[in-house]
Amino acid sequence: RYYEEALAFWESRHGGEDEDVAIMTFAIGSLYKVLSSWDPARQFLQRSLTLKLHLWGAQHPSTQLSQRLLDEANAQSHTWEIEHNMYVPEEGPGAWMDLGPAELDLS
Repeated sequence: RYYEEALAFWESRHGGEDEDVAIMTFAIGSLYKVLSSWDPARQFLQRSLTLKLHLWGAQHPSTQLSQRLLDEANAQSHTWEIEHNMYVPEEGPGAWMDLGPAELDLS
């Protein structure tokens, strides 16, 4: 609930079509997916994917991860690990946000 409220607050101030919204909707969708709440997971992951396709294109690693998790949500399945670190600075902003708290290294 608090993530969705934060997203609504952000959108009311900054709009809903930027990379921050793509990242936030991915995080919310991923959380719902981990909880096996498939309908909201699909809703947020689809929105994230749509934004990322528009912002970064289909070949961006973050876009591909959103597609993969959406496919898993559609199949109602889980892959619990991200195979490699998604932070690749030269590939653009936002990719590291997809890692989630277990994989995120802020040092």
